[in-house]
Amino acid sequence: LLQREVSVINNLLSTLTKLDKDTSIDDDIESIKYTVAQLEDLFLLVVVGEWNSGKSTFLNALLGHKYLLDGVTPTTCKIDTLRYGQTFKIEESSVNDEVRIIRLPVEWLRDISLVDTPGTNAVFKLH
Repeated sequence: LLQREVSVINNLLSTLTKLDKDTSIDDDIESIKYTVAQLEDLFLLVVVGEWNSGKSTFLNALLGHKYLLDGVTPTTCKIDTLRYGQTFKIEESSVNDEVRIIRLPVEWLRDISLVDTPGTNAVFKLH
């Protein structure tokens, strides 16, 4: 059912892109792209907290391997969505430049996505 819905939305997106002769529907096209991206993440576990509280360390423990950087200074500068992938791969989001998708060879990430966030109260501008 989900794949069918994504296919219908992608067809709509393709049609709108072909019809777009001006920029009046650019925001609508971006909204549709965002919607499709969100459908991939029906189940999310989002980890939020102050900087240096162990968010990335916690996620590494859940994953069973140190995939994410951690340290005594802020290390997560973007919102990282962790999804299943056959190999480790970092992708910049096509929808939002403050989000990255990190593909990991962790089987149970096929069913749920994890989100690592920059810490609140970080002293650096990009956090």
